[in-house]
Amino acid sequence: MLPDLVDHRHLGLFTGALSSLSGLAVLAAGAPVGALLDLGGPLPWLLLGALPLLALGAVPATGPKGGAGG
Repeated sequence: MLPDLVDHRHLGLFTGALSSLSGLAVLAAGAPVGALLDLGGPLPWLLLGALPLLALGAVPATGPKGGAGG
């Protein structure tokens, strides 16, 4: 997907940036998620299960390019 979004000359730059930001997100999310799971019970799991749905709502809807037949 990334090669479709950026110019081939900048693909390495954007791949590295994506990897770095993903690592920072994992690092930043570890402690809050761990603290949430320490609460116990089903509520933390329901909240964590809702996160992908919330993220999906933040993605803008796009249709196929070029109309019928693409």
